[in-house]
Order: sequence, then C-alpha cells, then structure tokens
Amino acid sequence: MPDTDHHRTTVTRADLAHNPRSTTMRRLARLRAMSPRVISPALIGLGAFLVVAGVLVRLYAYPALAAVPTNYDSFTTLEATDATIFNTDPEVLAPETTDLAITSHTVAGHYPDAPEGVVVWANSVTVRTAAISQAITSQLL
Repeated sequence: MPDTDHHRTTVTRADLAHNPRSTTMRRLARLRAMSPRVISPALIGLGAFLVVAGVLVRLYAYPALAAVPTNYDSFTTLEATDATIFNTDPEVLAPETTDLAITSHTVAGHYPDAPEGVVVWANSVTVRTAAISQAITSQLL
C-alpha cells in the first residue's frame, strides 16, 4: 500500500470570519439546534388552541347558532336591468340580455306529520324575465 501524505490544515477563527460559506454553515447549525426548542412549544400551543376552540364550538356556538325561529317569514327580491343570463332552451343554448326579477318567499311552519320540535320551511322562487315567468317551489325539512 503506497504511503500518502496527509496534510492537516489549521483553520483559525479569523479564517472562518472571512469565509462567507462557513458563516452560513454556522448560522444553519445554530438554527437547527434552536428549531426543536421553538417548534415544540409552538405546536403545543396551536394544539391547545384548537382543542379549546373545538370545545367552544361544540358547547357554545352550535346551540346558539342552530336555534331556528318557528315563525320565520321572509321575502327576498332581486331585480336587474339588462342582465345577461344563459338561456337553457335546447333550441337556443346561448347567453341573452333581458330585464330580470327574482322573488324568493320562505315561510316556516308546522307540518302535520313532522315530529315534535321539527319545523318545515317552504321556499317559493319566482323568476321573471321579459320573455318568461316561471315559479320553482321547494320544500325543506
């Protein structure tokens, strides 16, 4: 086996201070050493926040927001002049410009066959254009 010369180079702090690559490597090493100390508490804090938020949503927000009035009666009207709509007539299938009026009437009431505490909402939508007028009725449970 041939004898090889191994040269050892002594690197001083002054040499490292002038070498930008070694400075970057030292910064990365410090960042890696600090990461578990910073990330662990941040993840624990985020987890605790999400657990508390989940409990609050379940016990406070949902019951407060899920209360539906039993005497709900609402009219919503939308009117537009020169509205561009898509005509779904199979013979046309093209956009057209027309005056548009949409009215929605929603009523909550007691349905005879509904279980106790269940309110039925009936919604009627009327769409009027210059050419057509049609009513769409749906019933929500």
